[in-house]
Amino acid sequence: LEVMEAKFTGPNLNIAQLCMDKYAFYSLMKYNNLPVLDKFKIKSGKTPDFEGPYVLKPQFEGSSIGVEVVKNYETALKIIETSDLYTKGALLEKYLENADDLLIGVRNYPEFSYSEIEKPIRNSNLFSYKDKYLNNGGLEGSKRELPAKLTEEVSKKIISLVEEINNVIPSRGIVRYDFLKIEDNIYINEINTIPGSHALYLWNNLNISKYELLSDLLDEALRDDLHKWSTEGSDGLALKSAKDIQSKLG
Repeated sequence: LEVMEAKFTGPNLNIAQLCMDKYAFYSLMKYNNLPVLDKFKIKSGKTPDFEGPYVLKPQFEGSSIGVEVVKNYETALKIIETSDLYTKGALLEKYLENADDLLIGVRNYPEFSYSEIEKPIRNSNLFSYKDKYLNNGGLEGSKRELPAKLTEEVSKKIISLVEEINNVIPSRGIVRYDFLKIEDNIYINEINTIPGSHALYLWNNLNISKYELLSDLLDEALRDDLHKWSTEGSDGLALKSAKDIQSKLG
């Protein structure tokens, strides 16, 4: 769409790629000293330096597809061998049995703002694809606490992290930050750049209508000046007209 100079909502190409690649996103968060669970990229001949049980994830899939809890490394390897979901890469992270998922919507247009914090109510040991999109009529009908019942300290910690992360990866459109909470420790899990239902329901209690949110999405798309692609120089005329190697190298 950027190459075609077409207007669109949601993330640009670079942000979409970064947030879809779980290992690249993890590495960027770690580089910026943001709290994130250690991840191990499965490679031949290598073993994780932390003990199981583990959460096994495809490196590039979204919406909890292919996410499994496994007791040990050997089980993870067997799953990888029998599934096409992990052909582009597979990751392990420590499974936190009593962790809570906490979600928050974020946008930068017409100004930086965020929604209330949601705590989804799981039906299993993970916030699964089935929990998100199939049970109770889909994401908006899923069981939840909204706003989540959190201490003031935890809420402030999450908002502070949202601001820090947004400075590192500035969002476009409406995105959803997914955090994990274990006791009073907060970890960033991922950024969903095109969340289910555009995460519109997260603003339900903030006197911002879905119409207003969608209208702002469209307005942002129409006003935004995206990167302009050019084919200038790709025809090779500069090289063809160069008289010697020195002029080619400048």
